[in-house]
Amino acid sequence: MGIVIRQSFWGSVFAYMGVAIGYLNTLYLRPKYLDPEQIGLLNIVVNNALLMAPFVCLGMPATLVRYYPHVEKNEVKRKEFLSNQIYLIFFANIAAALLLFLFIDEIKSIFETKSAMYNEYIFLSLIILASQSFFIQFQSYSRVVLDVLVPAILKDIYLRISYALIICLYAIDLIDFAGCVRGLVALYVSATVLETIHVLVNQKFRMTMFSWISMKKWIGETWNYSIYNLAASAGNSIYTNISFLLITTLIGLESNGIFTTCFYIGIIIELPNRAVLMITAPVVSREFKNKNYTEIENLYQRSSLTLGSIGFLFLIGIVCNIEDLFLVIPNGKVFSQGLYVVMAISFAKVFDMLFGLNGNILAYSEHYRVNVYFLLLSVAVLCILNLTLLPTIGINGAGIAFLVSTILFNLLKHYYIVRHLKISLFTKNHIWLLLIGFGTMLLFYFVSIWESPVLNIMGKSALISVFYGMLIYKFNISRDTNSFVKSILKKYLNIKI
Repeated sequence: MGIVIRQSFWGSVFAYMGVAIGYLNTLYLRPKYLDPEQIGLLNIVVNNALLMAPFVCLGMPATLVRYYPHVEKNEVKRKEFLSNQIYLIFFANIAAALLLFLFIDEIKSIFETKSAMYNEYIFLSLIILASQSFFIQFQSYSRVVLDVLVPAILKDIYLRISYALIICLYAIDLIDFAGCVRGLVALYVSATVLETIHVLVNQKFRMTMFSWISMKKWIGETWNYSIYNLAASAGNSIYTNISFLLITTLIGLESNGIFTTCFYIGIIIELPNRAVLMITAPVVSREFKNKNYTEIENLYQRSSLTLGSIGFLFLIGIVCNIEDLFLVIPNGKVFSQGLYVVMAISFAKVFDMLFGLNGNILAYSEHYRVNVYFLLLSVAVLCILNLTLLPTIGINGAGIAFLVSTILFNLLKHYYIVRHLKISLFTKNHIWLLLIGFGTMLLFYFVSIWESPVLNIMGKSALISVFYGMLIYKFNISRDTNSFVKSILKKYLNIKI
């Protein structure tokens, strides 16, 4: 657990540094210098690429995590294994480009009514699609060698700083809006180039020559799991990005711009979850290989309490400060239409964190196929609710749809894990966590310290952090969190508690 905690900690540090920059972009620069329609366009150019990326990746990233323990001690097999995956992704990108050119008129007709502006930039999504497919694959390789920091820096720091720079260039009229879009595409391409260099130089990976015999043998051994992961990753992508596409096509780019901004406020909560899931995936895979179910259950419970403690802190901060936050955001009256989007996404992400390792446990067990069935069911619920609620209550309907489908997805997975793997999640500390979390939220929701929204946010956040943090520590909700706090205090302040 030590390396998991260290890597997760530094991954979270970079993630939250990225969040600070991302908040500058999302809550100040973009609302101040771009109108909601432009924000929506920038988002859909990227999100349509992310929506399709898993189909191009062909399930290779998760397959790499699954089978890497079987080849990691053999250098020749290890290089051949990753090389074959890269070749397949390359061929898949060629196929995707051909399909886009063949059906370009039909695809453009989908956006013509509500979001015609996107059709001018549709081919840029293809470039981001290609770059992201390779970035995801190399990121997975970094995961299996427990080296997630460089991909985290590129994804959470580099992209966001550069994005802020592009908006600033637009604000001072050095580039036009079309230049903003092209610059955004260039950022994603350059991030992939840098991650590729990292893998080649720091991790000393070298490609092997293409061999159809080797490819055929490898596909035969991993085909079933790769197909499963293609379905799983595609389902996850649809689950994450379909709301943006449906809002764009059913309501328009302006509504998508508002939803994007509000969605980002909520997903700040999940950043530690991403780091933990990335670093624990190979650990869970190894423990299943060794049939060490006790350690898996231990990891399941401890990660839930740690992530839940962090998630509740951010949930409380968002819920108790949301009205002041919209007063701070430029053009906040327009974006406040998505207040309930923020609430719904925030609660959904905390629920995700409490059940954090659900997906990894199913994905690396012999029951991995059932994860896809649950995912597809949840995606169906998400789409049906979006199609039903978007025309009637607008973007808040998309938030409700996301919350309901997230709760359903996690409960289904947890029920299956308990029944078939006999691995339990909840302990008495979970009860204390819920009581402390919701109690703190109720206590501070109606508190107002200053009239200034900025000072009020800062003051309430400080009080919430101290009060909540002391209770979490006092009741020893998370042993890992308490141990980490003790080590930091002892190492840097020479305080023993």
